[in-house]
Amino acid sequence: MNRVSMVTTLRAIAGYRLSEARWARVDRALTAMEEALQAGARDRVTRAVQDLALIGPVRISTRYGDPPRVPASEETRERLNRLIFTLSEEEPAEDG
Repeated sequence: MNRVSMVTTLRAIAGYRLSEARWARVDRALTAMEEALQAGARDRVTRAVQDLALIGPVRISTRYGDPPRVPASEETRERLNRLIFTLSEEEPAEDG
């Protein structure tokens, strides 16, 4: 997965409305991604972004009693923005 795809995925996530449980999964994946970036482990970064892509909103409408869907918290949006900025600043040569 190239960095443009990663940034696209992160930007999409910023606009999601998810249940609190799904946002908790997003936050865990963001933590894994931040740690992988700090370690320079590109394969782990890719895996974390792929995990994030799978967390996206369900396409079936909600049923009565389903947990409410909410936008990302301020902290999560800030983490997404930092990661987008970090990936956008990487050298273009890495895209191959």
